[in-house]
Amino acid sequence: MLVRAELASPRRERVRMWKLKWILTVLRARLEGTRRIPLSIGKFLVHFTPLRRILGAPKGYRSVALSGTRDRNGNCEIESIGPVETGEEISLPPALFAIGNEVESKLLPCRFAANARYVYLLRNGKYRNTSGHFELAVLDANGQLLSELSPDAIGPDLHRIYGQFSIQKEQRIPGRAIVLTTPGARRNYFHWCLELLPKIHLLCSGGLFHPKNDIFLVNHDKAHYQIQTLALLGLQASNVVRTYPGIKITADELIVPSHSSRHEAVPRWAIQFLRGRFLGRGSAASDGKRLFLDRGAAKRRTILNQAEVQKYLRGRGYTFVDSAGLSFQEQISLFRGARSIVSCHGAGLANLCFVEAGTTLLEIFSPYYMPDYFRVLSEHLGILYGCVSGVPSNGRAHVTERERISEPFKLPLDRLAHAVEQLEHLS
Repeated sequence: MLVRAELASPRRERVRMWKLKWILTVLRARLEGTRRIPLSIGKFLVHFTPLRRILGAPKGYRSVALSGTRDRNGNCEIESIGPVETGEEISLPPALFAIGNEVESKLLPCRFAANARYVYLLRNGKYRNTSGHFELAVLDANGQLLSELSPDAIGPDLHRIYGQFSIQKEQRIPGRAIVLTTPGARRNYFHWCLELLPKIHLLCSGGLFHPKNDIFLVNHDKAHYQIQTLALLGLQASNVVRTYPGIKITADELIVPSHSSRHEAVPRWAIQFLRGRFLGRGSAASDGKRLFLDRGAAKRRTILNQAEVQKYLRGRGYTFVDSAGLSFQEQISLFRGARSIVSCHGAGLANLCFVEAGTTLLEIFSPYYMPDYFRVLSEHLGILYGCVSGVPSNGRAHVTERERISEPFKLPLDRLAHAVEQLEHLS
């Protein structure tokens, strides 16, 4: 009886696995992409090896620095190239003026640190695309999450990859696949231009940029500027894989440029790369004009008294421009010739990379959200920087802190007039 029980156990296990595979095959036929599940459930499910393999989830995590293992041919499974760019201390002087109590902190100096940047070569590395802002998870050949290459708000132990349910088949890419996927870049012009595109500089500096031979994994949304910039940098559409949540890829060699550790800490080399690659492709179109950047159809941080603001600025000689409706090269030409710019905080100000030193900038802030992205760019580029803050509107009474930074606000005309006078005095 004991022998029969021992023989029956493997048989039952095979039947159980066959049923599990059949169920998952049916689900695969019915589901596309990925489905969100609670992280706690996801962490529980991946303890079962068959499920973990089918779902493509990692088995634990580790630092990419711990890369001593070798494959059967004696090659190191993970190679580090660099630092391709060393770290950089960014010291910001006080803003030349800051109008409004909410932005008084801009009159103080501050510092940021841009991290050193490496490129990693992973033999039989695995790529997963998640939902949300961060989007990516990179696994080694053994299925462990590499924490530095897989950014997430909470951390690697509760990475959002555990909160996804994807049963898509894993795709195998022979040769090399380059991971350009970058947090925030899918729908944001700033993150695309100043974080994703500069990774091509890291590849070039490491001797790893071969656009005709390699496959590039990119989280783009088919926006015109995304297609145009990739083409201008030599990437062929046939070699670009548009990633999406739930996709699973393994490559013979997965090349992963490291990420910026902080969005605001834009390094000088990233701006120099963009100017070097794009600035010579068009002449200045605005010929010293004063520009007000209209955020067009933007739904976040809108100015409630926009009509009053427009009337005032038109009276001061400002031209209204919606840069989102222009081609990438038209945006370069527009900013290249501008001498004075007024704009709400927004991704379109990434085009400051193409202005000339001595250009003046007035950044309009929501009273709830005042980051230093464009103060950093101004310091790198010799832009004369000042800012003004709006005031809260009588909007919804109960909103979360996350929702508050997107709330509309009012810009008092007396504050705007004072700020514009200060701006014109600079020029």
